[in-house]
Amino acid sequence: MSSGFDPNTISVDGLDELMAAFRDLPVEIQAKLDPAVTTAGNYVIAKARVNLNRMNGVGGIGHSLYVKRSKRQDLKLIGYITHHSDVSDYAAPLELGHLLRRTKGGYAYGSVAPRPWLRPAADESRETVQQFMVYGINQVLDEMGGKK
Repeated sequence: MSSGFDPNTISVDGLDELMAAFRDLPVEIQAKLDPAVTTAGNYVIAKARVNLNRMNGVGGIGHSLYVKRSKRQDLKLIGYITHHSDVSDYAAPLELGHLLRRTKGGYAYGSVAPRPWLRPAADESRETVQQFMVYGINQVLDEMGGKK
């Protein structure tokens, strides 16, 4: 980080504020933040994999996670965590819970409780992700002629 910068002066209380801040950034600056976003996303993924490893029988969700650069210019998202399509049938239902609709012998009704793995990883990583982003922003500012 550049000298004289106090990371405690930056406060991000929630996703809405973070998304608003990134929407206001010019596209060329967003692109320069890709390494920081990828590092932060991979940190969250590592935590999510730990959470998934604690659960038995959840398949290959952990191995299918990756950070992807968004192509949605209307939202100007920098990146997000996603998974390969081979786990799409059970990644979100595992995280959020789901209705039990059918069994091998016929129909059954009920629900399966949520077993969160991604949200806790994101929550646990909040401070570290902020540090990655502050460092990335400082590098961009330094590159653009900011105070060293």
